[in-house]
Amino acid sequence: MRNFFKYLLGILFWLVVFQTLSIMVDRTYIFPSPMQIIQAMLGLLETKEFYYSVASTMLRVVFGIICSFLFGVVSVFLAYVFPLLRGQFGGLVAILKSTPVLAIILYLVLWMPSSKVPVFVCFLMCYPVVYTNLLAGLDAMNSEFLEMCKVYHIGLRQRITKLYYPDLKPHIKSAMSLVSGLSWKTVVAGEVISIPHYSMGYHLMDSKIYFETAEMFAWITMIVVLSVCFEKGIKVVLRWI
Repeated sequence: MRNFFKYLLGILFWLVVFQTLSIMVDRTYIFPSPMQIIQAMLGLLETKEFYYSVASTMLRVVFGIICSFLFGVVSVFLAYVFPLLRGQFGGLVAILKSTPVLAIILYLVLWMPSSKVPVFVCFLMCYPVVYTNLLAGLDAMNSEFLEMCKVYHIGLRQRITKLYYPDLKPHIKSAMSLVSGLSWKTVVAGEVISIPHYSMGYHLMDSKIYFETAEMFAWITMIVVLSVCFEKGIKVVLRWI
């Protein structure tokens, strides 16, 4: 309860700051007031297109994360079992880490349908996080336990449930915590550039073009709220698992 009041006071403080800045600027098309943003959010909640756009963006985020984890698990396994492949995957990860997100989006727009660009961008940006964390977890495992499994002929299922998963669990949580926020940023950025019709990024760009600043802030607020809720939901699922 004490933490709740701390968060509430923090939100109220920043609302006051936002209102003060809005009064000082005195141009609603540049800096709308919190009340105007709330009214714009309520207006969005009354439209069907809002829910279609939220669902579409959410599906792209989920699909991008699933692809990054599937490819990450396979590539980490190959890099761990075959040391010669570690350099190949390591080079790919280094390139993806250093390449600007905007450059990837602009290139993908040239040869991929607009609805698929955000998913592929999400996959490319989240994959290095998954690969790095999982490989670090495998490298940190106790080699004596692995040798003991070989000596006593312990089955693969028991190795996974009793040895690999407990040791990798903190690294999986770390990867999911980073990916859950990164995925929303990359998907929305991809939507802003590729402009698929049913997407939060499309409406963000549309409101910017027509100077509907209150609506633009409303979309930004919803993206932030959904991203935070998504991250919290993933943590709950991981604890349940």
